[in-house]
Amino acid sequence: MYENRTNIIATVVAAFIISFIINAILLHVLIGPYLNETNRVVNIFNLYRNLENFPQEKIFFVGSSQIEAGIDSNLIEKNENKIGAGLRAQVYNLGYPGDTPLRRLTEVARLIECHPRLVVIGLTYYAINDTSFNISADDLALVSGDIQLDDYSRSLFSAEEIGLIDMSPLYLKFYQRKFIIPSLLNMLRESETPEREAAKNFKALPMNSENLTYELLLIRLNNSRDLLDKYAVGPGENTQKVALNYTIHLLHSQGFSVAIINMPLNPVLSGKISEDTRRNYFSYLNSTHSNYYDYERRYPSQCFSDLTHLNFLGRKEFSEDMARIINESAAL
Repeated sequence: MYENRTNIIATVVAAFIISFIINAILLHVLIGPYLNETNRVVNIFNLYRNLENFPQEKIFFVGSSQIEAGIDSNLIEKNENKIGAGLRAQVYNLGYPGDTPLRRLTEVARLIECHPRLVVIGLTYYAINDTSFNISADDLALVSGDIQLDDYSRSLFSAEEIGLIDMSPLYLKFYQRKFIIPSLLNMLRESETPEREAAKNFKALPMNSENLTYELLLIRLNNSRDLLDKYAVGPGENTQKVALNYTIHLLHSQGFSVAIINMPLNPVLSGKISEDTRRNYFSYLNSTHSNYYDYERRYPSQCFSDLTHLNFLGRKEFSEDMARIINESAAL
């Protein structure tokens, strides 16, 4: 009986060890490469790591999918031959869908280590709305080992978010197991997908093929009852405003230049923004003591693929305008 019990224990221990080894192999062989191919936040932190000792001047454009879709870094860099000798930098499009100032605060310490000459922050009303998007658990957990926050920054996050940020390396391994099946499916895809391209491309993403008509834009606007609520900005302080203020403070304290861009909106949407919201929004921008540029109503509907994202024509015009701002401001 004692021998049987010993055999059972040995079998359980061996099964545990084998399971642990298989899990470690899957994490190393499948999930790590999968996340590097498909997760943009993981790749943003990888980029910061790669640029720490990169000697050439750098300009970072940060913000939501409006930046991601609206900035052509290659075009901005090429414009140095057209607009003078001002540009001497590599330009990086670090836009991320649904981004908010609080989520971006998790990157600031790593961004600072890259010593950018200029950080351009794309902003619009919803980014400092009281009910801005929640931060995805993956966006915190998967880069938890790279996030560096001081005590004040930590105080802005919820207890649940801090738990994800402080996730131990061992528990992270268990967390990543949910990507086993997606990583296996990813191996079956031979060609590059738009999602995989978007995760790794920090220059100019493939353009959205969607170009909604005026009628469809009105239908989308009218059918989304909470859309305008998300574009409302009150006069009071909230976490997103505080997070952006602190980000700007950290960048300025290191001697880095900051420019804020009030991002372009389709006139169909821009025309629905209330005067109270507009007044509160620009009052807040003035309080940041940073240079800001208002591009909300600069482009016609023909430059947009939907209510908020620029199409190919819009991206070209916006990127050229950004190149002029960088040059004329003598930021470099």
